[in-house]
Amino acid sequence: MKKRIIAFACLAAICFNLALIPTTYAAYPENAYSNQTTLRWTLFSAISLNMTFSSGTASCTGTLLGTSAVKRIEATFQLLKKNSSGGFDVEYTWPKATADSNVLTWSGSRTVTPGTYRLKVTAVATSTSNSSETVTTYCEKEYK
Repeated sequence: MKKRIIAFACLAAICFNLALIPTTYAAYPENAYSNQTTLRWTLFSAISLNMTFSSGTASCTGTLLGTSAVKRIEATFQLLKKNSSGGFDVEYTWPKATADSNVLTWSGSRTVTPGTYRLKVTAVATSTSNSSETVTTYCEKEYK
Protein backbone atom coordinates (compact mmCIF):
# COMPACT_ATOMS: atom_id res chain seq x y z
CA MET A 1 0.00 0.00 0.00
CA LYS A 2 2.83 2.38 0.86
CA LYS A 3 4.49 1.70 -2.51
CA ARG A 4 1.24 2.48 -4.35
CA ILE A 5 0.89 5.81 -2.55
CA ILE A 6 4.51 6.71 -3.36
CA ALA A 7 4.06 5.62 -7.00
CA PHE A 8 0.84 7.65 -7.28
CA ALA A 9 2.54 10.69 -5.71
CA CYS A 10 5.47 10.40 -8.16
CA LEU A 11 3.12 10.08 -11.13
CA ALA A 12 1.11 13.10 -9.97
CA ALA A 13 4.31 15.12 -9.52
CA ILE A 14 5.49 14.22 -13.02
CA CYS A 15 2.13 15.16 -14.56
CA PHE A 16 2.06 18.42 -12.60
CA ASN A 17 5.57 19.36 -13.77
CA LEU A 18 4.68 18.61 -17.39
CA ALA A 19 1.70 20.94 -17.09
CA LEU A 20 4.07 23.73 -16.02
CA ILE A 21 6.21 23.52 -19.15
CA PRO A 22 5.33 26.60 -21.20
CA THR A 23 4.17 26.14 -24.76
CA THR A 24 5.34 28.64 -27.34
CA TYR A 25 3.05 29.61 -30.18
CA ALA A 26 4.14 31.53 -33.25
CA ALA A 27 2.34 34.82 -33.72
CA TYR A 28 1.34 35.97 -37.18
CA PRO A 29 1.85 39.45 -38.61
CA GLU A 30 -1.92 39.85 -38.58
CA ASN A 31 -1.84 39.57 -34.77
CA ALA A 32 -2.02 43.31 -34.32
CA TYR A 33 -2.59 43.22 -30.59
CA SER A 34 0.87 42.06 -29.68
CA ASN A 35 3.85 44.35 -29.19
CA GLN A 36 6.16 41.54 -30.16
CA THR A 37 5.95 39.33 -33.15
CA THR A 38 7.90 36.12 -33.43
CA LEU A 39 7.71 34.00 -36.52
CA ARG A 40 9.60 31.10 -37.96
CA TRP A 41 11.72 32.95 -40.43
CA THR A 42 14.85 31.69 -42.14
CA LEU A 43 17.23 34.60 -41.51
CA PHE A 44 15.46 36.48 -38.69
CA SER A 45 15.50 35.12 -35.15
CA ALA A 46 13.16 37.77 -33.72
CA ILE A 47 11.59 41.14 -34.38
CA SER A 48 10.37 43.27 -31.50
CA LEU A 49 8.33 46.43 -32.06
CA ASN A 50 6.97 48.80 -29.44
CA MET A 51 5.03 52.04 -29.49
CA THR A 52 4.19 54.24 -26.51
CA PHE A 53 2.30 57.53 -26.36
CA SER A 54 2.89 60.54 -24.15
CA SER A 55 1.67 64.13 -24.50
CA GLY A 56 0.82 63.80 -28.18
CA THR A 57 4.04 62.01 -29.16
CA ALA A 58 4.40 58.43 -30.33
CA SER A 59 7.75 56.95 -29.27
CA CYS A 60 8.57 53.93 -31.42
CA THR A 61 11.30 51.34 -31.10
CA GLY A 62 12.31 48.28 -33.03
CA THR A 63 14.87 45.53 -32.57
CA LEU A 64 15.56 43.12 -35.38
CA LEU A 65 17.71 40.10 -34.65
CA GLY A 66 19.07 38.04 -37.49
CA THR A 67 20.56 34.58 -37.26
CA SER A 68 24.32 34.16 -37.03
CA ALA A 69 24.36 33.79 -40.84
CA VAL A 70 23.16 37.39 -41.34
CA LYS A 71 25.70 40.03 -42.35
CA ARG A 72 23.35 42.99 -43.04
CA ILE A 73 19.85 44.16 -42.15
CA GLU A 74 17.95 46.99 -43.83
CA ALA A 75 14.60 48.17 -42.49
CA THR A 76 11.96 50.74 -43.32
CA PHE A 77 9.71 51.81 -40.44
CA GLN A 78 6.34 53.45 -41.01
CA LEU A 79 3.70 54.95 -38.73
CA LEU A 80 0.16 54.29 -39.97
CA LYS A 81 -3.16 55.61 -38.65
CA LYS A 82 -6.55 53.91 -38.90
CA ASN A 83 -8.99 55.79 -41.13
CA SER A 84 -12.79 56.03 -40.96
CA SER A 85 -13.15 53.09 -43.37
CA GLY A 86 -11.15 50.79 -41.09
CA GLY A 87 -8.06 50.76 -43.28
CA PHE A 88 -4.69 52.31 -42.44
CA ASP A 89 -3.04 55.34 -44.04
CA VAL A 90 0.69 56.05 -43.90
CA GLU A 91 1.30 59.00 -41.58
CA TYR A 92 5.09 58.96 -41.76
CA THR A 93 7.93 56.91 -43.22
CA TRP A 94 11.32 57.20 -41.53
CA PRO A 95 14.55 57.02 -43.54
CA LYS A 96 15.82 53.48 -44.10
CA ALA A 97 17.80 52.06 -41.18
CA THR A 98 20.74 49.75 -41.85
CA ALA A 99 23.12 47.62 -39.82
CA ASP A 100 26.16 45.78 -41.14
CA SER A 101 25.62 43.03 -38.59
CA ASN A 102 22.87 40.65 -37.51
CA VAL A 103 21.30 43.15 -35.07
CA LEU A 104 19.47 46.36 -35.92
CA THR A 105 18.10 48.61 -33.19
CA TRP A 106 16.01 51.63 -34.13
CA SER A 107 13.97 54.36 -32.49
CA GLY A 108 11.86 57.22 -33.78
CA SER A 109 9.14 59.58 -32.63
CA ARG A 110 6.32 61.50 -34.19
CA THR A 111 3.57 63.90 -33.11
CA VAL A 112 0.16 62.17 -33.10
CA THR A 113 -3.52 62.89 -32.48
CA PRO A 114 -5.98 60.45 -30.87
CA GLY A 115 -6.58 57.31 -32.90
CA THR A 116 -5.34 53.78 -33.58
CA TYR A 117 -1.80 53.51 -34.89
CA ARG A 118 0.43 50.83 -36.33
CA LEU A 119 4.19 50.77 -36.30
CA LYS A 120 5.09 48.76 -39.38
CA VAL A 121 8.49 47.47 -40.44
CA THR A 122 9.59 45.97 -43.72
CA ALA A 123 13.04 44.46 -43.30
CA VAL A 124 15.54 42.67 -45.52
CA ALA A 125 18.21 40.41 -44.05
CA THR A 126 21.18 39.42 -46.21
CA SER A 127 23.22 36.37 -45.29
CA THR A 128 26.94 35.76 -45.67
CA SER A 129 26.09 33.60 -48.69
CA ASN A 130 24.19 36.59 -50.18
CA SER A 131 20.75 35.02 -49.88
CA SER A 132 18.09 37.39 -48.58
CA GLU A 133 14.75 37.35 -46.82
CA THR A 134 12.14 40.11 -46.65
CA VAL A 135 9.63 40.30 -43.82
CA THR A 136 6.86 42.75 -42.94
CA THR A 137 5.17 42.96 -39.56
CA TYR A 138 3.68 45.53 -37.21
CA CYS A 139 2.36 46.34 -33.76
CA GLU A 140 -0.85 48.28 -33.14
CA LYS A 141 -1.95 50.54 -30.31
CA GLU A 142 -4.62 53.11 -29.59
CA TYR A 143 -3.85 56.64 -28.44
CA LYS A 144 -6.71 58.29 -26.53
